[in-house]
Amino acid sequence: MRHEFARGHRRYLLSLDVDLFNAIVINRHWYGPGSRRHWRLQELFGCDAQARARFEAITQYLLKAGYQRM
Repeated sequence: MRHEFARGHRRYLLSLDVDLFNAIVINRHWYGPGSRRHWRLQELFGCDAQARARFEAITQYLLKAGYQRM
């Protein structure tokens, strides 16, 4: 599952994946086009329910912070 968000020129990519060892991974990447400022963050989870709850919490935080879902 992958969601993309935008706020002005800022972009935020959020994805929920499964790695080769069956761990659930949340990948977060935020950046600005034409800017060198960017960052990536990965979070590993063993339980699907915990990962989905965290994914929804991040999504709600981004929407509250003014990001629009693309």
